[in-house]
Amino acid sequence: MLQQNRKLLMAPQYSTQVTLATVTVVAVTALAYYLRRRARNRIPQQWEPVGTVTEMFMYPLKSGRRVPIDKANCTEYGFQFTDPSLPHFRDRCLVIYQDTTKEMKSARHHPKILLLEAGIVDRDNFSLSAADMGSVIFKVPDLTAEKNHVILIMHTEELVSTLDCGDEVAEWISNYVLGKPTGLRLGFHDGTHGRDIEKYYPKETARNPHLNNSAGGLYSDLATFHLFTKSSLEDVQAKIPNANITMNNFRPNIVVGGDIAPYAEDSWDWIKIGDVIIRNVMTVARCRLTTLNPENAEPLKNYEPITSMKKFRPSQGFEVGQATPTFGIYACLRRPGQIKLGDTVYFGK
Repeated sequence: MLQQNRKLLMAPQYSTQVTLATVTVVAVTALAYYLRRRARNRIPQQWEPVGTVTEMFMYPLKSGRRVPIDKANCTEYGFQFTDPSLPHFRDRCLVIYQDTTKEMKSARHHPKILLLEAGIVDRDNFSLSAADMGSVIFKVPDLTAEKNHVILIMHTEELVSTLDCGDEVAEWISNYVLGKPTGLRLGFHDGTHGRDIEKYYPKETARNPHLNNSAGGLYSDLATFHLFTKSSLEDVQAKIPNANITMNNFRPNIVVGGDIAPYAEDSWDWIKIGDVIIRNVMTVARCRLTTLNPENAEPLKNYEPITSMKKFRPSQGFEVGQATPTFGIYACLRRPGQIKLGDTVYFGK
């Protein structure tokens, strides 16, 4: 009887010890995870030079013609003109959308959009031009006006707040793209609100831990900056010599030159250019847009470069079971500033 009572008295004590040990293990594990994650997200203190910025581009109209630049402000929403009197001119700040469904339309749907060139006249006015249509000037929308929601269709139906740019430019774009005065409209992103990447792209964020809401640009696909090396491009060109592939097929923001192994950028986690620091969030899955000649919007033969790149740059695509080649990286901003042609590019050690 005494022994039985002793067991009863010892049981709660033993149970308490087990519970405390379990809590301690969980707490230590959680702390270790937190410290490792914090270390991974800490900006490096050591940097190794790898090359220089040789090309820079903005694409004010999503899917529209490139605008070569020699310097840019790097903001959380991507490139912005350095002239403080022109604050509205940003990378992918304009988007074409269908007037009734509000669905975004890009060169994937209408290749002629590739040839539309967006410009800025002054603080209050944009322009659009095309070789066979002349140009149209339209006002920056009233920033206090009520915003519409454009359905930004890439791999999901993401809703993005948008200011409409008016009837005149809508008619001009419809005539250019559709050959009739109605059907399309132009939207403007004023840069006052972010996108919910984590909500609309759970598969992509699950596969890419650094891809989150801080990576989203204006009307960019998934992240603010697109970078690749000149050596990577040269490797593609060498492997597909008759396809006439240029850097403009891949629509970069930043091209890095130097004595760099092809595709080395895939492994650059942290990147520093001048005072600007960006972080690699994912490699870029390439789509039909790369198979269009950027100078005339005509399709390239044999669906190049996608057909050949699947053999030497294969990767699992955005859609389950769809193999798609990758080229270049998407990056998000970690420290703002200004970059320019010729700046040294570093990766964090």
